[in-house]
Amino acid sequence: MLKFEERPDGLRIPGRQRLYGAELESFDDHRIAMAFAVAALRAEGETLIHGADAAGVSYPAFFEELETVAGR
Repeated sequence: MLKFEERPDGLRIPGRQRLYGAELESFDDHRIAMAFAVAALRAEGETLIHGADAAGVSYPAFFEELETVAGR
């Protein structure tokens, strides 16, 4: 189970936790979509991000460049 601390202005998520693939909703928020995508690189199993195309709002080449950085 992921440990986190809710704060008035966001979340604190301690590092070195095991992440597992999941089906997630970005709510069409480009920041959430990109954060989930980066986390998915470390997750065990498959991750599906609904509304991931929202990343194009601020970074149209995000997923292509993420694949390059990830070595895929």
